[in-house]
Amino acid sequence: MIKIEGLKDKIYRVSSNSVLCDIASFDKLKEGGSVDLPNEAAEELLNMGVAKKAKSTKSKKESK
Repeated sequence: MIKIEGLKDKIYRVSSNSVLCDIASFDKLKEGGSVDLPNEAAEELLNMGVAKKAKSTKSKKESK
């Protein structure tokens, strides 16, 4: 699973029927949100240039 974020200015060019992700995830990408997709679907969108890898925002625990 890869977490990707949709590029709002480019993803509108792609039809939801032409990609390997479900419609709910595709709609969230169209809004500019980030979703977890299977590797194959994520790589397809990344290669099309309509999405980018989302930055992971894991916080580190402070040691005392």
